[in-house]
Amino acid sequence: MKNLFGILCLVSFMLFAIAPLAKASETSSYEHGDLKILDPWSKSPIGSHEAKLFFEFLNFGETDELLSVDSLISEGPTFFRLVQTGKNGRYLETLSSIIFPSTKTPFELSEIGYYIELTKLKTPVVLGTEFLVTLNFKNAGKINIPFTNRFHSPNLSRRIREAARKGDLQELQAIRDRAKGKVE
Repeated sequence: MKNLFGILCLVSFMLFAIAPLAKASETSSYEHGDLKILDPWSKSPIGSHEAKLFFEFLNFGETDELLSVDSLISEGPTFFRLVQTGKNGRYLETLSSIIFPSTKTPFELSEIGYYIELTKLKTPVVLGTEFLVTLNFKNAGKINIPFTNRFHSPNLSRRIREAARKGDLQELQAIRDRAKGKVE
């Protein structure tokens, strides 16, 4: 019973946290040539002058390479990051670019894996703020995409809502465990 109460509290909190962000239930999609960018979002801790950028992509053409990223909200350098896990925990690597392989299934930039980091933001970005980012690809060229600062991924919002709608307590527990870093 205590576990059920904890799950219900978690679901209530997560639904409350995402309620102001109505767009979270919709999939935002931007196409440019053979590239399709899905659900662009950012995460910036309160008061921080950095923002991490995430999205899913599909590349129906030849392999492409993200060479640089620009945004009017950032005065500092942009970094391409790769977070990997190993025996001794997580480690961070800085890359010169991110390769976008040809793929038929979405590939996600995420906090564990590849992501983009904007630095020296002119002002901190608060939850719900939308700002324009230009992605500069080797083959596809420039793509202007709006990013929205969120608490967490739009995909997570959809998974929580779907599990809650079905009353699937096991899936809600699995989502909570993954959020706490307990991976099956």
